[in-house]
Amino acid sequence: MGRILRYGLIPVFSLVACTAAAFRVTPYVQHPATNAMSVLWLSATNGTATVEWWRAGDASTSRSATVSPRQATELDYFGYSHAKQYLPSLVPWQYRYRIEGLRPDTKYSYRVTLAGGSVYANSFRTAPAAFRPVHFVAYSDSETQPSSTGDRVVWENYAVDHDTTPNSNRRYYIDQTDGYASNICTMVASQPDFFVIAGDLAEKGSDQTHWDEFWRHNAGGLNDPAGSTPILAAPGNHEYHGYYAADDYGERGMRKFLSYFEFEPNGAAVDADQQERFHRVDYGPVAIIFIDTNNGQDYYSDTTSDVKNRENGTPNMRDTTQPLCQDRCRAPDFNPGSAQYQWLEEQLADAQVNKLFTFLVCHQCPFSVGYHGRLNGEKGTESSAEYLSGAATRCLTNLVFRYGVDAWICGHDELYEHSQLTGVERLPDGGTRSHTINIYDVGMGGDGLRGCNRTGRPNPYEVYRAHVDAPEVYDGTGTLVAGGKHYGHMDVNVTTNADGLWTATLTPTYVFVSSNTVTGKISFDRRTYPDTVVITNVASSADKSLFRVLLR
Repeated sequence: MGRILRYGLIPVFSLVACTAAAFRVTPYVQHPATNAMSVLWLSATNGTATVEWWRAGDASTSRSATVSPRQATELDYFGYSHAKQYLPSLVPWQYRYRIEGLRPDTKYSYRVTLAGGSVYANSFRTAPAAFRPVHFVAYSDSETQPSSTGDRVVWENYAVDHDTTPNSNRRYYIDQTDGYASNICTMVASQPDFFVIAGDLAEKGSDQTHWDEFWRHNAGGLNDPAGSTPILAAPGNHEYHGYYAADDYGERGMRKFLSYFEFEPNGAAVDADQQERFHRVDYGPVAIIFIDTNNGQDYYSDTTSDVKNRENGTPNMRDTTQPLCQDRCRAPDFNPGSAQYQWLEEQLADAQVNKLFTFLVCHQCPFSVGYHGRLNGEKGTESSAEYLSGAATRCLTNLVFRYGVDAWICGHDELYEHSQLTGVERLPDGGTRSHTINIYDVGMGGDGLRGCNRTGRPNPYEVYRAHVDAPEVYDGTGTLVAGGKHYGHMDVNVTTNADGLWTATLTPTYVFVSSNTVTGKISFDRRTYPDTVVITNVASSADKSLFRVLLR
């Protein structure tokens, strides 16, 4: 915990008794429900383990089960290794147990004991069955990898670079490992109900050392927030990262992603290996819908489209990731007419009627001034053409407006950017009304910190961008005292206001890093960008047929 404690932030509730040396990944919770929670962990050796659980503070309710592992061959190293990798290259044993028969919105303690005697203890809370205040945090693009330690990213500066060319001589104050660790500490200190990650968890999904680094932060040697708080995620293009035959065109990385996480099967008309690539989580008054936007229809190179095309898009906007258009890639299509699109419409329609707030989560951002804001095939100021554009996801804007989605949370461009679009919501009774959708790129989880406009096109819907609207301010000693792009996340609080109305407050939050150029002293603290949005639901929870959301 040494790297974390020196930030002066509050560490997570790691309750490891004895030693966790036999754990490759310490126990972490997944697939939250009102009456169940899954616990997963990894060890280096085979052998049965015991999991015990009880209502917190009531030992008389204790239950236990014996769990046998399976060797997780999909978590092999495939020849990859790195001098800084966290764990030795061996195929681990995976344990998974679904604890059922639990009470809603109740805190449970649990303990896992391996055959060798290693013990891990923590607690979790089940999902609420009724509406109650909910708090979660969302981010994207942690892109963990062993080489992140010691790697301080290029810190682009709008005032110097004029939003066109990065300044390669200016590096961020801390490396990516410390950046992600400090971000996690800040998130955990706010005690969220769950974490939302909009893709790109690991740098290269096919490289096992990069996943080891992710769990080192979330259920391992550096920290263990996932031991008590579920991580919910959508896959990003880096989860499919491989892009050549030996990596099965991205499927090797996705097999790892699907092994580590457990989500409710979507029930859509797709094959078994696509059942958890897009999924839905209900938590009290909110529905969070996760979709896979990593592959669509065939790639086109036409670049004549108007950037303001928000509807079906022209051919060059249909596909987000050209290298995945291979026979062996199983990333589902997301365009109109696809099974995923039809499933999404069904979920949005249901959430509009039955939930107070709906959040859509995917990796690629439809509107951005960043690197991937270019259209597929477009070069702009770059020497190579874009083939990972987020513009293809604009084909979903009709659904987003039709069913009154409150916020669309994305990543991909490794910046903080907020866009607002105005359209028309179709109400359940057949009426219509004006609706504003807030679209976020929260890609400042732990990598990159980009933000330079390489598209040659503005984003006409942008209302806030950190590296433009939060300029850096230094004092006379050379210490940064305000502003700048930093590692961070979106803080979301759903609760009732003084008038008894339900509100969702979205606050962009970051870990401010100040470095004195004379003394070299670095300090950290939690700050927020002045771009908070409050969405108010004026319908009562007992009459959701009057569902209305007003942006103010």
